[in-house]
Amino acid sequence: MPKSFDLSTFKTNEEKEVEGVWETLDTGCEVKVARWGNARMNEYYQRFPRVVRQRIDSGQVSDDRSAEILAEVMANTILLDWKGMADEGKPLKYSADNAQMALFKYKDFRVVVTEIAQDFKLFHDESVEDTVGNSKSG
Repeated sequence: MPKSFDLSTFKTNEEKEVEGVWETLDTGCEVKVARWGNARMNEYYQRFPRVVRQRIDSGQVSDDRSAEILAEVMANTILLDWKGMADEGKPLKYSADNAQMALFKYKDFRVVVTEIAQDFKLFHDESVEDTVGNSKSG
């Protein structure tokens, strides 16, 4: 009989999804990142007028404006904190405004933060993993 797969291993920790997790970047600095598509992100995005959201969703917004909006949303809902960050050699203290600037100015930084936010394994519910890992299925 084939071994069964327990879907509960996909259970996530909703607090981690919204409050974020700390990740160390290759540079040694740390970022606190919430999960992509979390409740706070969706709520923040809904604040934009419906016509703007429709234009974004249908690709009718310029790349620059789209990046600007994305940076704003991410700075207020995804990139929640950082340690050891600098911009052009000058220490950069975390604030939503500084996060928005960095996410807009440096597209590859935006990509890195997005990849972390979309890594579902970072937001798993560890108590489920421990329980499933210690149980025997047959």
